[in-house]
Amino acid sequence: MADDELLIDPGPITRLTLNRPEKHNVLSEGLGDRVVAALQAAALDTRGRL
Repeated sequence: MADDELLIDPGPITRLTLNRPEKHNVLSEGLGDRVVAALQAAALDTRGRL
């Protein structure tokens, strides 16, 4: 899995971007797991919003 399939832009508002245009941004099992982990981490961060 490429490291650039999920782009995370932390800031005042955390932005998650799927970057798999060749697959029409379909979630694979591994990418789905990374999205869930990123959402959980962002939810715990009190410095910004999701």
